[in-house]
Amino acid sequence: MIELPVKRYWRRAENCLTFLPKDPEKIEYGFDGKLIGSTHSRLQGQYTITTNIHVGRDFMVFNVVFQPEALYRLTGIPSYDLTNTFVDAEAVSSKEIRLVNERLSYTKHYIEMIEIVENFLYFLIHKSKK
Repeated sequence: MIELPVKRYWRRAENCLTFLPKDPEKIEYGFDGKLIGSTHSRLQGQYTITTNIHVGRDFMVFNVVFQPEALYRLTGIPSYDLTNTFVDAEAVSSKEIRLVNERLSYTKHYIEMIEIVENFLYFLIHKSKK
């Protein structure tokens, strides 16, 4: 069996909404060897530590990187609550995210994914203005 490569991510100041429509990743914080399974979509904050990402055999990622404070305005989650960690995006917007994840899993090309994710972001923007 061929061992899959591990991708190392250094510290980065990003708040993201990440979709993994195929095989989810496993994340190792620092170099402790403990793998934490990711979900098919997650909200993640700034990392001040190195993370190692263990990908699946059918790897595809669609990542939305937000400007400072944008994720807070859309979700109400303070950025410090997401530092060095992630939360399952379905915990924040369960029904809508589940539909986005399902649609992305059947999509073959990033071009199609852009429209799906943009429509979801428009939904979040509209919802946050209420």
